[in-house]
Formats: sequence, C-alpha cells, structure tokens
Amino acid sequence: RYNRELIVKKNLSREEIAKFEVRGYKFPNAFIDVRYSRYNNYPELFSHAVGYVGGVNNDELASILNSQSLPQIETIFKYSNGFQIGKTGLESTYDQILRGRFGKKIFEVDARGRFVEEREFIKPTDGENLFTTLDIEAQQVAYDQMDNRRGAVVAIEIDSGSIVSYVSTPSFSTNAISNGISSRAFNALIQDNDKPFFDRASQGRYSPASTIKPAIPGYFILPEDQRVYRGWREGGHGNVNLNKAIIVSSNTFFFSLAYKSDINKLIEHLSKFGFGKKVCADCFNPDKALLPTPEWKMNNLNFGWFKGDTVNLGVGQGYLSATPLQLAYYSTVLANKGTSKELSFIHEKQDIKNLNIQLNNTDDLDWKRLHQSMIGVIESPIGTAKRLQELKTYTVAAKSGTVELVSTDTKEDYKIIRENEGNRDHAIIIAFGPMPNPKYAVSVVIENGESGGSVAGPVAIAVLNSLVGK
Repeated sequence: RYNRELIVKKNLSREEIAKFEVRGYKFPNAFIDVRYSRYNNYPELFSHAVGYVGGVNNDELASILNSQSLPQIETIFKYSNGFQIGKTGLESTYDQILRGRFGKKIFEVDARGRFVEEREFIKPTDGENLFTTLDIEAQQVAYDQMDNRRGAVVAIEIDSGSIVSYVSTPSFSTNAISNGISSRAFNALIQDNDKPFFDRASQGRYSPASTIKPAIPGYFILPEDQRVYRGWREGGHGNVNLNKAIIVSSNTFFFSLAYKSDINKLIEHLSKFGFGKKVCADCFNPDKALLPTPEWKMNNLNFGWFKGDTVNLGVGQGYLSATPLQLAYYSTVLANKGTSKELSFIHEKQDIKNLNIQLNNTDDLDWKRLHQSMIGVIESPIGTAKRLQELKTYTVAAKSGTVELVSTDTKEDYKIIRENEGNRDHAIIIAFGPMPNPKYAVSVVIENGESGGSVAGPVAIAVLNSLVGK
C-alpha cells in the first residue's frame, strides 16, 4: 500500500478557500494544494484522437514509480490521488513523454518514521511538447459534416503518412471526463446506444464492400477483356471491361474475377494493402479487423472454405472487415501506386516504416488505368458517385461502397427492411486527390447511411476541399 493523500473536494471556489483558511487550524493534517489539469479548447473535436486523462490507479502508479526508479514501499507520492495520466488516444500513447519525470526528495527518518532532515533533492523534469499532424480546419469540417451521425472520417497526407483528420462520431467532451463528471452523466454516456466512447475510426469493423474492387488482382491481369455482365442495375451494364466495372461497380464482374482466383494468393495480395494488419504507429489500441483465411474459418467456425467465400471477398463482403483507418491507408497505397508509409499522428516521427508492396504483373500504365477508372466513378455520367462532380473544382479518384447488413432479393424487400434504421446499409467511400498527383486520401464510413456515393461522398469531398491548396 502507498502513503497516499485523500482528496476531499476538487475545484474549490474562492469563497470555499477563504473559509478553509480561516478554520484550517482545526484540521492540522488537511491542506489546500494546486493541481494541474488538462483543458482542451476543442473537447469534442479531438476526443478520440487526443483522448483524455484520468486518475491513476495502483497498478498504474506502480508502473510509473518503477519506470523512474522510485522504490514503491519507501515512496510517499505526494500527488497520487490528484495525479492524472493518459487513458486513451495520444494522451495514453505518449503519456511518458508528456508527463516528464518527477522530482525527488530523500529524507532521513528516525526509528518512528518521523522526518529528521532532507538529504537530497532532485528537481522534476518537465514533459515534452507534442506536435501533431492533425489539421484543425479539416478536423472541424469532418466533424461538422458527420453531424453526429454514427461513423468515422480519416484523412491522410499521402507522401508522409501523416494523419491530418481523425474523427469518430458521436463524440464526447474530454474536459468533462478529465476534470470531473457526475456519475449520472457518465453512466448516460456509457449506456448511450450510439456508443460515443467507441473509437469507430480505428476500432470499428466494417465490410469494405465495393471499395475493395480496385485492389482485386484481376484488374492487372485482364485490362482489355470485354464481356456482358449483369449486376445490381436492371438490364445489366452491357459490355463491361475492368475500367467500366469499377466505374459502375459491377458486382458480377468481380464475382467472376474472384471465382478464378486462388484464395491463398488473393489473401496475400489483399494483405499488401493493409487489410488484416496494423497500419498506424501510434494510434491507441487499433483493431486489425479481419482478413479471413481458410484456417481462420475452420478454427473459429468449424467449417471449411467454400468458393462462395472467395467470391464474397471479391466484392468486399462476407467475413472480410476493415476499419476506417485501414481503408484510409489502403487509399494511400492506391494513390501512391503501391507505396505507402506507416500512418502516424506526430510530425517527424523517427521510426515510421516505408512500405513498398510488390504486385504481380503491374507497371505504371496499370496504375494510370486504375486511377482513370476511379476518376470515372465521379466524373463519368454512369459513375456511382457522379453527384459529387459539382462539389469540387479539381479531379478526385474515388470508389464508393454500400455495406449490406441484411440480404434481400428485391428493392421492395429492402424498402420494408429499411423501416428499421439499424437494418439500413452502411455508406462508405475512399477518395484521393487532386489528380493526377494526389496529396491527400480520405475514407468515410456512415453507419446506416445507405449510399456511399451520395451520403458518405459529400463528407469526403468537403474534407479534401479543406486540405487541397494548403
């Protein structure tokens, strides 16, 4: 057990301080002291990216004392009950750097443990300043555009891998959590069905849906193939090659390509784009989501792998899942023609990894064709996100998607199903620009938003608009 203070009351008013000073002699072991607190000028805007601080528990205190060579039994930790440490976000990831090191006084004591004299004093060391890559304007735009809908936005500076926007909604006030919140208010947040504490940006698992299609290796194998494929559009899409298949998002085309794929090679290929992997150097507790394998299915579901599972991978459905953070990373790989950097929140981080993926049978012309197809998603009159054309003054490459939560056979069936908001499809999009030399990539997921192009798309364009030209 530690020699710890007991805090009776926080945030005293001037009147309360004055009253105590008058009567303090009646309480010889009580005193008023100053504590530093963390105050965020944008308490809801950066709640998941920056995170919050909270009181230290015994295990955390033991770890801190050990890291600074302070013997636990012999140490009277003056601020133990008023001391705060990072609990989530960057506050947690970089807690030791931000905190600095404690000062230390060594005393001689008598046989009864009473102080005799001070023998040594070591001054405390201030923590370091931390400069993030987050862009306040882009962050504000992303937050406002989400309008408290459930979902996430992640934007990346492509060349550096810097995270310039990181929003998960709904949000919460970090100041309220860090500096005092009532039990009732805290329980209301915990019990909120929209889960404001849940970091959807790096922990939310979503099927990538049609946003996966640019990564399917068939694109680089059959660039000139033209056949008639029927899909979601009544009457089919007519003659479809890979370029048109991406523009109109032909499921049937990618069903066919995935069906021809070797599952192990397809999984290896998709992993190169960040699926099933950690893609951020300093994100707080990121989820790797799931890139399913035959072994995973047998171990977890006790079923073998079917060809239909491979086909589902081809359109980003089935067991495959990704976080918005992974989708943003994936978008940078597409934008940068197969190269990327591990993502980070911090300027000039020294241990960032340069990643260069090797794709079979690809060259610069293949990447240019892919970019043209993704540009067509917005710019073509038959593109799935053509409504975004008027929202920008530059060229953007994109791929929208709709994550089906409930399988239906007809549009009429879906109209019935969608009466329950929780059954509505998720809206998803990845985008990068300005083309032909993209600087920024963004991913947007809006739960139950139904349309990637018309619902998630405007959010992505608004964020890019706030960044392009800086």
